[in-house]
Amino acid sequence: MDIHRLTDIIQSGEAKLKDYVNHLSQTIYDDDRADNKTISTFVDAFLELTLPSLVKCGKEYADQAVAICEVCLMKQKDGYYLMAKGIFNQTSLVKWEKRPEKVLRMVKRLSELVQPDKPKSNLHIATVESCVTSMMSAFTRGKLYETISDDILIVLIDCYKSRSDVAMVVGKCIVECYDLKWKVKSERLSVLYNEMLRWVKEININSESNKASLVCGTISCLDNDAILAPTELSRIYNHCVSQELYGSPFSGYGSIVHDILWVTVQKHYSTASKIKDFVPGTVTLMNCGVKALEDAAGSAISNIYQHVDLLVPCAEEILQVYLDGKGGLSLGMVLKPLYQAAPEKIMRSIDNINESMEDMDDIEKTYLYILLDEIAKTKSQEDADRCLRAMVKRLHMMEEEHKGLILMEMKRIGVKFKDILIRYKSDIESEKAGTALGLSDTVKLVLDFLEDRT
Repeated sequence: MDIHRLTDIIQSGEAKLKDYVNHLSQTIYDDDRADNKTISTFVDAFLELTLPSLVKCGKEYADQAVAICEVCLMKQKDGYYLMAKGIFNQTSLVKWEKRPEKVLRMVKRLSELVQPDKPKSNLHIATVESCVTSMMSAFTRGKLYETISDDILIVLIDCYKSRSDVAMVVGKCIVECYDLKWKVKSERLSVLYNEMLRWVKEININSESNKASLVCGTISCLDNDAILAPTELSRIYNHCVSQELYGSPFSGYGSIVHDILWVTVQKHYSTASKIKDFVPGTVTLMNCGVKALEDAAGSAISNIYQHVDLLVPCAEEILQVYLDGKGGLSLGMVLKPLYQAAPEKIMRSIDNINESMEDMDDIEKTYLYILLDEIAKTKSQEDADRCLRAMVKRLHMMEEEHKGLILMEMKRIGVKFKDILIRYKSDIESEKAGTALGLSDTVKLVLDFLEDRT
């Protein structure tokens, strides 16, 4: 039966549904020459007159509805996508979970659709988008997560490979289907991430927001499973960290970095093997010039104090970030563990610690007090002398209102290394004439300690 005859039958209303329903999918399959107007008329008749009857009959014609969807997706024409969308939108017509093989065949049609070598001039992007969105919603309603997620991931990989406008739309529909619960294989995820890496390296993500959105959407929809291929994902992350991140609030690259940081270090900080490849990039991110990203990175790093060995290679950089007032207050939590793991790296920056404390508020100084207390407890005589020498140098250069702090830190070290502190007694005595409130009392306190008067 040709499309014109079938359209007339539907529009006349004279024939019963059972008399022509079995011809619908075959007629669509045989249609190779109908023009868009003919197809549009046929589809309108189906949606207005036939589809309500199918729904009313329920599961009696479910198989025919599925066959129509399959052939409509195969034809790749606007009108037929609208026809399939109409069926996908019906919540009671088809039990998709009972037809996994047919569902998988339809998913594979999406891979055919996004291939770059096939002309799509007869398709409107909005039509494809609405159909694929309805299709994804229908399949997830059927709870076909384990059945389709691997094949959906293959389609997503094909979307990244293709880069066509249609592929962008299909990819967007997949990653925005928030009800899809992924059951992914790490090998497949590695392939996906390698394609994504090719993207972010070859395309200026900052000038193509739709492509940045697709990458972000992919990372977000994978959620906890995103970390299953950490090495490949970290390559994307580290590349994006090195790009321009500033935007409103972030650039395209900045948005990708933000989302990867969330599903990796901020979610899996307790598992060293999952986050180790992300640490160098996250430390760099704390100094990127975008405060929201700096604070997020600082928060992530502060959570890793349990795995301080991952932070040791970046110890000096982390300390400097904190001294510069970046990365958020919680970053100070890692300073003491860092010193315990790599004292020599922290001791190299003792001058900077003393200098930076002058400009910090009391809350910011708290973690430095804790650090200095740890240094005082554990340092060798050589380190103690080095530390005191640096403090005396700062003592002679700084404003008077801050000198009391340095003197008390010197006394703290002197509790363990009194014989070394005595070497600097004359330097301490020279501050007696200071006029800052409380300074002379602090000097007296230290001298009394040295002379055993306390």
